[in-house]
Formats: sequence, C-alpha cells, structure tokens
Amino acid sequence: MLIQRMGLMVAMLAGVAGSATGQERLQQELARIAASPGGFVGLAAVHLESGRSVALDANRAFPLASTYKIPIAVRLLTMVDKGQLKLDSLIQLGPKDIYVNTGGVIADRIRPGSALTIDNLLELMLVLSDNNATDVLLRIVGGGAAVTARLREIGITDIRVDRPTWAILANWAGRPDVVPEHQISEQDFNALDLSDGVGKAEDAFLKDPRDHGTSAAMVTLLGKLWRREVLSEASTKHLFDIMYRCETGKLRLKGLLPPGTPVSHKTGTIGMSQNDVGVIDLPGGAGHVLIAVYTTLPGIADGPTREGVIGQLSRAVYDYFLLAQ
Repeated sequence: MLIQRMGLMVAMLAGVAGSATGQERLQQELARIAASPGGFVGLAAVHLESGRSVALDANRAFPLASTYKIPIAVRLLTMVDKGQLKLDSLIQLGPKDIYVNTGGVIADRIRPGSALTIDNLLELMLVLSDNNATDVLLRIVGGGAAVTARLREIGITDIRVDRPTWAILANWAGRPDVVPEHQISEQDFNALDLSDGVGKAEDAFLKDPRDHGTSAAMVTLLGKLWRREVLSEASTKHLFDIMYRCETGKLRLKGLLPPGTPVSHKTGTIGMSQNDVGVIDLPGGAGHVLIAVYTTLPGIADGPTREGVIGQLSRAVYDYFLLAQ
C-alpha cells in the first residue's frame, strides 16, 4: 500500500512540477504524513541549486539527540583548520571515557588504556553514532559551550549544545541531578534504565531547552557547510564523505528513496524522538536537497514505524524537487 501511495504521489507531482500548486500539494502531503501518527514533526528542506524550499513547523525546537554530533564535528574540524588539533593525534582512553550502557564499538570492544586517533573517534561518532567517542571529542574541543559559541560565530542561533551524551541520557532516564560538572559513576550510569517509556522524566526532558534545535537551523548549518562557508575545502569534504557512510537509521531519510541514492546524513534517537538530517543527491544532475526532519511521536510504540514517518516525508520531498526542474 505504501509503495502504491508513493507512486500516486509521484504522478501527482509530475503533473504540477515547478508550479505553485505543486508546492502547495507537497505542503499538504507533508502535513498529512506528519499528522497521521500524532505528536510533533519539524521539517525543513532546501534545493541547493535553485533555493526552493519547503518547511513544516521548522522553527519548533526538538531534542537534537545524536544530530548534535554534526556541530561537535564542526567545532573539531575548525580547530583542525586552525592548526590547534591534528586528526592523526592519538588519544588514550581512560576508565571514565567508557560507559558500557551506551553501546557502540568503544563500549563493546575497547578497554581503558587503548588509544585511538582523533579521526578514528570522528568516524565512530558520525558513522556509527558511538556515544563514548562523542564524549571524548566533546571534551577535547572544549565542551558544549565551545561548540555553541562556534555555531553563534557562523550565525546559527537556534541550535545549542550543552551536555555530553552520558549526561543527556542520565537526565532523560530520570536523573536530573546529573550534570556535566559532576560525572556520574560508571556503575550508577550502567544501572540506569535506558529503555523507552520513562514517563514523567521524558516529559521534563522534552521541555528542557538544552541540546535542542530546530530543523530550519540545522538546514541552514548544512547549507553553510556545503557552500564551504564554515570549514576549509579539505575539512568540508572529509565531513561529508564520512556522513555519506553513516550506517544508522536506514529506514529514515534513505528508507523509501530509490536504492543506491547517495545520502550524507546523521541520525539521532532518544526516547520518543527520532531524527535524521543531511544532504540527498538527486539523480541526473538535478542537484542536492538539504533536509532535516525532527520528530517526537508518543503515539507510536515501535522504532521502525517512527522511522517510517521520516522515510515518507523524505520521499515526498525527494520526488518534488526531482520533478520540479
């Protein structure tokens, strides 16, 4: 049924591609998809080459979850461009750098005392969304305040980075007393219940403005990066090349796109919130689409169905910008 519906939508958009009516119908379709599960959806998308755009509640702030790893990477690569860091520098991981409860390559396979390069950590953070790698890099670049300051320098005002992932997860799981200045013990952290359904703790977490951002701001950041306004050519290429290899969230932005469609992206997940942001390459020289989708869907119990909402929104945007040439 879903494939059939998408086919009908393609035909609909083909008949009105490039017209105001076409964009209005796209807007209606996005609103319909977003409304069906209940909850909140924020979407922003821009066709890079033409500047055409579409938005849906794009100024609503959502938990960034692991999409905040892009701003962390931006701060890191800025320091590389300035000669303050080297990607091949080795970082030795101490006992406080590894939390088993976060999952990931480092938690599963790396022991304290091991050393990884900054580039190894960057790849783990963006390709596999490794939280231990993220927290090590966040510490190296000066913490959330330094990342947010870099965003403000380049004109991004509606994204903020505040806490390492261990503090975000602990706060979400019902430990508001945990703050970045006082790291929770590995034993206490690993005892936390990080499964879905933490009730009132999640309600409080959603209202907390820390580590939140809007889809409009994220698309603006992606656009500045793609246009080489933020990083050097080498660092920009390195960042997007890593993101093209992202292995998480295969049912989200990429889920309903034609097989093999290149997407340079980063996912994020925490509790009822699932996100995906990035750049979709259109075929046949039709350009690129910057897209950010943030969702908080309490009415959906399972992750794959939440991901499917993002997949449907992505495919609607893809079809419109491909055909509206």
